[in-house]
Amino acid sequence: MLPSLLPGLALGVTSPPNFISAPFEPDLPGSGLVAWHSIESEGASITLLQTTSVWDTRYGAAFRNVTGPLFAPAISELCEAARPEWAGHIVLGSDWTSPGCSMQTRARRLQEVGVLGVLFSGTEGTPFDCHDGGSEAHIPVAVMGSLDYDLLADALASRNASVAWVTGRASPLKSTGFQVIMRLLQVVALVLYAINTWLAVKQLHSFGVCNKERKLDRGPAVPVIACNLAANVAATLYTMNAGPTMEAAVEPVLPFLAGRVLIDLGFELHMIGTLLLSTHFRKICRGIEKMVNGEQGQGRKRRSSSNLRGTSNNEEDLVTNTDSSGVRWDLVFVFAVVTMILLQFTASVMQGVFSLQDNITIFVWFLIAFVTASIGVWFRHYANKVIRMMSQSASMSQSLLDRVARLSRNVSRVGTCMVTFVIVSLVQEGLRNVLGAFGGGWTYWGTLCPIWFVLGQVMTLSIYFQIMAFQATEPKKEKAKTKPGKLEVLEISSEVYTAAPVVNPVKICTKEEK
Repeated sequence: MLPSLLPGLALGVTSPPNFISAPFEPDLPGSGLVAWHSIESEGASITLLQTTSVWDTRYGAAFRNVTGPLFAPAISELCEAARPEWAGHIVLGSDWTSPGCSMQTRARRLQEVGVLGVLFSGTEGTPFDCHDGGSEAHIPVAVMGSLDYDLLADALASRNASVAWVTGRASPLKSTGFQVIMRLLQVVALVLYAINTWLAVKQLHSFGVCNKERKLDRGPAVPVIACNLAANVAATLYTMNAGPTMEAAVEPVLPFLAGRVLIDLGFELHMIGTLLLSTHFRKICRGIEKMVNGEQGQGRKRRSSSNLRGTSNNEEDLVTNTDSSGVRWDLVFVFAVVTMILLQFTASVMQGVFSLQDNITIFVWFLIAFVTASIGVWFRHYANKVIRMMSQSASMSQSLLDRVARLSRNVSRVGTCMVTFVIVSLVQEGLRNVLGAFGGGWTYWGTLCPIWFVLGQVMTLSIYFQIMAFQATEPKKEKAKTKPGKLEVLEISSEVYTAAPVVNPVKICTKEEK
């Protein structure tokens, strides 16, 4: 959910209002919040807001039939030492994004001066549940949906003397059934990550062995696989810490900054691998296009035609058979991906220290969506194009055809995953903002947790396809067929060895054959 600033708090009341006591008995629900304003001159009270979107958190005590005057400090005051005159009030503590300190820090400082409780804007899964290393607060603490919170802040800004009755609702995050489901999804995600880790290590080992024995030109295979292995490890650590969802559905262990950096680091490392893969694949696209369409000069035509007659068996022949006409697009890809990674890392750190502003969040999010979707569409288009071009050429060696076909199929699958990732992200972001405006609860978590799990596994599939895009193949060793009456002939590589030295080692005939 994109964080929202609080227009009512922007006015910044620097001292609590004078509480006007007036007889008023509101119609109290079983749980939630009722805020009213008493008009002493008329001996009447006005109900300002009534809502049920008030949720207990895992941090702090629960609101249970707490009644007291409301007070909203200025945002700039929330991370400073609380003032003694705030004692005895229910304080609005803003959301988690911009004050510059954690919700826990604010709650502890307010507790020191004796406030009745603190209301925050967000859901039960906000960074409020991610500990900051400090002790817990013992005053009542709850979160409200951003829509109701903003209405309450606006009403309080216009009518200073207001009172609220608050009783929080039990959160699904504390439900045993919900936690069991989350733990099961966590185990499933960790198993899938373990499979990717095993495949990546196996691939790296194979390339290392082949390089040692045959001096294999590995190209970008090892860097791409290594980046995705590191991304997979980062995703594993995040899932172990906070569960398989974007918001912490299980109680995290690491501080919030570490969790934010981990979840974004996995995506950033995967995008570095994607950049290396796209650079290599673009060169292969240009090489195949020139070979098939005959776009080279006469001198290059004769040289490439000899390669096309079957002497080419390595992707390097395609990569070196290109010119610099596509360099500008290589630079565009590099600039876009590197800029996205740097901005996302900066946003992660700012988010981790509770200093991220709305405009930065929106800009970074749309940049990530645009770059990711663009690369995904490009992957799918050119992978299918390469497959069609290869089907038109019968002169390339079968070994090269197999390698490029394998690479193209997996590049196309990576493109599908990236486009799917953006589409699912758009859906979850819309639902997150709509449902989060009304707080958490079963509707919020029951809708978004499955979507978040699917989103994470789409990225897991993308990592898998990048790992499997390359294959370190061993040379095939074929045994020559032997017939009765003939000496055994062993064919190793391109040489022929016989069981005994002879003058002509090509063929030895027996007496019966003569």
